Amino acid sequence: AGNPGEKMFFVRTGQLSYNWDGTPHISDDVEPGARVSEASLWLDWEYRGRLACAAQNSHLFQLDAITFRKVTTRSEHADLFSLYARLFLRMMEAELEAMDEDPSDLYGDD
Repeated sequence: AGNPGEKMFFVRTGQLSYNWDGTPHISDDVEPGARVSEASLWLDWEYRGRLACAAQNSHLFQLDAITFRKVTTRSEHADLFSLYARLFLRMMEAELEAMDEDPSDLYGDD
């Protein structure tokens, strides 16, 4: 936590556990199909917690945020990516304000 958010993760198999730095005694289960740190693709992001393997084996895919941004800004659909980034930020702010919570690396995984 506190490190620059440079990657988004996709959980393929296994079970992971996510602990917020602010409440290390509380953990969330992260299961196959989950996305972690999508905000790193769209925002200047710092990881908010720690992801640990809860099962013996887990497989993750990672997407490098810097490479993703380079590709999307050169895309003929750059305007759509930019729109999505703005909407992502607005939705995150509105949802977190309504819940009176700090952002998590698990935001956007619904």
